[in-house]
Amino acid sequence: MYTSGSTGVPKGVPVMQSSVIALVSNTDVFPFQTGDKIGMINNLAWDASIIDIWCTLLAGATVVCFNRYDVLDLVVLAGQFQLFDVTGCFMSVALFRQALDLAPQLFRKLRLLQVGGEAFYYEDLQRVKSVNPSIQLFSAYGLTETCVFATGFWVDVPNMPVSGSLPIGRPMSTVQALVVDTTGRLVPPGVVGELIIGGAGVGPGYLKRPKETAEAFVKLEFDGLDQGVAQYYRSVCRFHTVLPYMSNI
Repeated sequence: MYTSGSTGVPKGVPVMQSSVIALVSNTDVFPFQTGDKIGMINNLAWDASIIDIWCTLLAGATVVCFNRYDVLDLVVLAGQFQLFDVTGCFMSVALFRQALDLAPQLFRKLRLLQVGGEAFYYEDLQRVKSVNPSIQLFSAYGLTETCVFATGFWVDVPNMPVSGSLPIGRPMSTVQALVVDTTGRLVPPGVVGELIIGGAGVGPGYLKRPKETAEAFVKLEFDGLDQGVAQYYRSVCRFHTVLPYMSNI
């Protein structure tokens, strides 16, 4: 899989089979059922397609594929969702907002919706809930380097604020999310530091890019984790019980 290139040139990331299996094992994040029909609207070159394909099939659900022209025309895509009784999908935040503006009926019959890729706002949720009050929405944060999702949460709509950005949530069961200072030591709660992500989803590095791999992937050991030296991927975030989204490096 290749990164988006938002911080430079897109980089190849070997996504391991063990990482995909670890991702799929988070059934609280992917509560797909045998009767679900998950819309595959993400490009195969993007890591989100792992959700579309493997998280769906390994749960016994059905993948509903669309051609690129259907996806590019959101009004047409909304009609296809209705025609094939699509019950769930993953969307980038950008595409989600476009769909709300141009074809809000796309969300009308969805049971599950997962969104991620950039900062997400409570105002967006209010809009989609006005179209489909029963929709279950998962806000995700992750990177290609960590096999799609690393943190996230199912939004508790009755208790959510009416404005502001959503936090990035809590680590999945197969993920470790730690905030460290510039020397790699854990920082106290509330102190700004660097978010490092560990666990089964972290890849071995970038394909044929040893310099970038050395900069982005670090091997660290922390007292109390009982795992010895482990590999972590570097990012940036402010620590809280639920992490608010700041930015990627």
